[in-house]
Amino acid sequence: MNTIKSTLLGISLSINVVAQTNEQGLFPKIQYADGTLGKKLQSQFGKHCISCSAINEILPKRDYIPKEIKNFDRQDLSKIKVESISINSSSLLRYVFLEEQRNSTLEDGTFTLVGNKVLQNISNSPQDFSVIDDVNFPSYIYTTNCASMINLVAKGQGNSGAAALSAAVDIDNKRNSGLYIYSGVFQSPLNAIISAKNGQTTELMFNLWEFYRKNPNYIGKAYYLDHFRGLTIGRTTSSDQYRKMESTVGINISAAMASLNMDASASLKTKSTFSGTDFQTFIYNDFNNQYTRESLFERLPNIDEIIAYFKPTSLYSISFSGDNQLMANGNAHSIYLDLVGVPPSFINLNKWKLSKVDINAYEPNTAELISVFTTPGRENSARFVISGIPNAKHFSDKNNPAGNILVSFSIESMDAINNKNIEIPFSKKINTTAHPIPKIASKAIPYSFTKSSNEKFLLSWKVPITFIDREKPVNYTPGNVANVSSVELNVNGTKTNAQAILMCSPEGNYELSITTSNEFPIKEYTLIGLPSNAIFRATIDIPLKVGGISQKPIDINLEFPDTIKKTETAFIATIN
Repeated sequence: MNTIKSTLLGISLSINVVAQTNEQGLFPKIQYADGTLGKKLQSQFGKHCISCSAINEILPKRDYIPKEIKNFDRQDLSKIKVESISINSSSLLRYVFLEEQRNSTLEDGTFTLVGNKVLQNISNSPQDFSVIDDVNFPSYIYTTNCASMINLVAKGQGNSGAAALSAAVDIDNKRNSGLYIYSGVFQSPLNAIISAKNGQTTELMFNLWEFYRKNPNYIGKAYYLDHFRGLTIGRTTSSDQYRKMESTVGINISAAMASLNMDASASLKTKSTFSGTDFQTFIYNDFNNQYTRESLFERLPNIDEIIAYFKPTSLYSISFSGDNQLMANGNAHSIYLDLVGVPPSFINLNKWKLSKVDINAYEPNTAELISVFTTPGRENSARFVISGIPNAKHFSDKNNPAGNILVSFSIESMDAINNKNIEIPFSKKINTTAHPIPKIASKAIPYSFTKSSNEKFLLSWKVPITFIDREKPVNYTPGNVANVSSVELNVNGTKTNAQAILMCSPEGNYELSITTSNEFPIKEYTLIGLPSNAIFRATIDIPLKVGGISQKPIDINLEFPDTIKKTETAFIATIN
């Protein structure tokens, strides 16, 4: 005997719940055959009654199934044949089955389920399952708890309605047993996920690829349970789990379902996050020529279909870093490719490689996949960073390069299945720019003498250089030193050795310093005649604000002494 005390409206009430009281009236005799829905439900509701101390033991010929269930089902529970499995319907609808398992019964111990995590861990799945409309099959949700059960027993003992309600409130607060039932035609979300061709589809395809790689016997033979007629029961003896169950269903179970005001054919959708301690799923096996067991299953995409899924370029988005949208000569250009739905295990540089690079787009051996990481601000999205130096042939006209360059490559998975890989193809025309464009005075730059060692001198020039750099801003950090290569000083068709350096001044201006390599003795040489012109040619590496450099060829007109000749009078005063 359990004594239950409660206070309602200031009145202290006490009732005794006697497990075997009026069992004949509350739980009439009935005999359900093995394998029927009645037999299965009788066991589940009997356990619930014991947990609530409504009975001491389950008697095999007593009917513990609430009459509301029979009213909803509108069928004789003793005649409905079912197959049962000890998992909830949400999990069952996400397992991977072999082709031959489509003809097997879905009973505990008759087959091995695999791949649950492969299909269940889909981010932001719309729902774990839906109960779809079917006028020929009952759809309902039924829930109960100890409050409902004790209320029933109390009324059976003849207690007043106030006392029964008080007991029910007190037991409802304890919640030491709860049970819910979903009944209807259960529809897997996988068909919708596969058809959506969105981030969830992508995630499923990656998970399937990994599943096939680890389970090659499933390749071309993998199926999932698309739908079935039946019901699923969840039972818990945890008060916390019951509250979670109640919030999951989204209605006040004790009150709303007791009135049975639900349309039996209503379409129900649920996010089944409740993790009860005891699950049973019952599948109606009333199969015939129109409703076959095989028709419950749908085939999962095979490896060729997974590869084909990743072919459309619409699957991903592309972007560039701020000032790096345009391709410039000599400047490494980076492309950001973002793909939604990539599982964490695939967001790894070691999982991918760059292949099928168009050699016309990039300088040889410069294109590479340099990084793979989670897209900033987006979960389950991978950012692939591809970098390469554009082919210089597209910039043969230094001030008017080609308007765009066709860039194509593939990002290929390292893990192959049957010598096949996932490939994410990229092909796009990317615009180019001539910026930064060096601006140098057209007038010949005057020379000066620069003192060297051992009483000798060199010829030198100081050349201010500005840039047109709106599309590719230059880095004007004071002290920047830029490389100057391919130096050539041509005087009247004769090449003369020279050296050059490009540096940014403290004021943030670039200046090119050119110096001859030949030295002349100060006391023996002087200038005779007028200066002539020389041509200085080189390639400068211009530092960019975005990082890296842009290589630009330059031509500069320089003044050069007409004649340097020995003389008795040293021209020392004019030397720096």
